[in-house]
Amino acid sequence: MAENPLISADEALSLFGKPDVKFADATWYMPNVPSNAYDAYREDHIPGSVYFDIDAIAESGSDLPHMFPSLDTFSERVGNLGISETDCVVVYDRSKFVASARAWWMFRSFGHQSVRVLDGGLSAWKRAGGLIDDQPTQVNHTTYTGSPAGDSIILREELAVNLHDQSMALLDARSYGRFSGNEPEPRPGLQGGHIPGSLNMYYGDVMDSDGFMKSSDEIADLLRSLSVSSDKAIVTTCGSGVTAAILLLAIHQLRQDDLRLYDGSWTEWALHPDSPIESG
Repeated sequence: MAENPLISADEALSLFGKPDVKFADATWYMPNVPSNAYDAYREDHIPGSVYFDIDAIAESGSDLPHMFPSLDTFSERVGNLGISETDCVVVYDRSKFVASARAWWMFRSFGHQSVRVLDGGLSAWKRAGGLIDDQPTQVNHTTYTGSPAGDSIILREELAVNLHDQSMALLDARSYGRFSGNEPEPRPGLQGGHIPGSLNMYYGDVMDSDGFMKSSDEIADLLRSLSVSSDKAIVTTCGSGVTAAILLLAIHQLRQDDLRLYDGSWTEWALHPDSPIESG
């Protein structure tokens, strides 16, 4: 049976301090949020945790934000955080899985065997009595050996030629306002709307009001409400490939196969001159 990608605060506390367990803070804020994620990490974090920056552990040659890195880049930068491929990694953030789910999907894609996401994030850790630190974490660089990412992500070119494939469901994690084109995108100047044929499954709907992931039964109900049957391959998208991973984390409770993330997401799609766009 596959390891549950979610870990409760109580279970995380039981692992705290073990030498082969590494905690990573993946806090990230959307472009329209006037906060600095690294400053937030420095102010308070789980003792010994490192900062997993999705903007730094990314493809540096791309004009698009935080695109998936190469295997070599991922291995080098994760090794620089002192994380080995044999470690159990517990990823958390302070923004309801944004972007701990993205970090989880990256580790999983590159073959990491044990990576968990702290359910409820840093606030759940605090409520459970977990320690908090404002001191820098001393990192001992190590060698990280990953595996090629395989088909965990889908590129625009492949998605474009498969838009009418009835065996695939394309789920958009953005708010309905952004999906319909009635709300502005957080990136200035980016056109609103959605990819033709996509379904709106807002990432906030897979969580409860306290920021905990809903149950597998509730996620199954959400998929049924969108007429997404269990035999369909699922591709998730969002603004830039971050909250799309939250849907993958939620759906992973039900199934582990035929799940992919559109890495460039709406930022890439809307900027490409050949992309068809729907609104409303």
